[in-house]
Amino acid sequence: TLAIAFLAVFSTVIATVTWSYALARTPAPHAAAFLYLVAPLSIVIAWAWLGERPSAMTWAGGAVALAGVGVVRWAARPVHNEHNHAENGDRDRGAHPGVLAVRR
Repeated sequence: TLAIAFLAVFSTVIATVTWSYALARTPAPHAAAFLYLVAPLSIVIAWAWLGERPSAMTWAGGAVALAGVGVVRWAARPVHNEHNHAENGDRDRGAHPGVLAVRR
C-alpha cells in the first residue's frame, strides 16, 4: 500500500501541479514541447541512479527526442523583420496580438 501511495503522490499529484504551474506561465505549445524531454531524462536517471546501461538505440531515441524539442523551439521563435514592426506593428501577423508568428 505504501507503493501505491508513493505512485499516487509523485506521479499524479506532483505531475499535475507542475504541469498546471507551467501552463499558467507559458503558452501551451511551449510547455508541451518539453514533455518530449521525459524520455531522455529517464534514460539519464536510469543510468545514473539505477546503474542501467542504455543501448545505442536508447541513446539514439533520446537524441531524436531532444532534436524534436529543438526543432519545435526554433520554429516557434518570433519572426522579426522591418515590415512587421516598422510599418504596421503586429497587425500583419494575422494572429492575436499575444500569439507568436511561426517560421515557415
